[in-house]
Amino acid sequence: MDGARLDGILEFMRKCIIAKEIPRTGWVNSGIRNPEHVADHMFSTAVLAYLIGKERGLDADRCMKIALVHDVHEVITGDIADRRPKGGVGLEREAEDSARMVELLGDYGDEFRTLIDEWVRGETEEARFVREMDTLDYIIQLLRYAKSMKREDVASFLVSPRVDSMRTPEFRYVYEKVRKEIY
Repeated sequence: MDGARLDGILEFMRKCIIAKEIPRTGWVNSGIRNPEHVADHMFSTAVLAYLIGKERGLDADRCMKIALVHDVHEVITGDIADRRPKGGVGLEREAEDSARMVELLGDYGDEFRTLIDEWVRGETEEARFVREMDTLDYIIQLLRYAKSMKREDVASFLVSPRVDSMRTPEFRYVYEKVRKEIY
């Protein structure tokens, strides 16, 4: 591997490690002290996507890869809670910011671009599934934070159009278990 390629990887990673320092906004807004960071969320979403995706017979490796890059743009935008409904950054902007990040990788970034595009478009079963795992991750994270939150804040995470739109049986099962345990 030549020095120029390694320089690109180093610069990409220099930016990526910022995700280890960006607290998740939804938890901050709910008064959680020392909340998880964006990198924590991407990791746990990737683990969920792999494990449950494998059980569902999906391309679990692809699910895991999509989850690992789905929030890479947040090193540029920061974590903006609930961006998909009206207002907010929007998926197109996320894709643009992600593209700026992976440009640093040269042709190594091609797979990243493909995965990010798949996430943004949501046209594959794997991408739609990872979107559910992205939401399921914060539902599971509630197990850790619910006791430190106001009841109405817990409810805002459990009851939302985003949660209501999740349809996989695995999501619904875990959601119900968590809801019954904490609410």
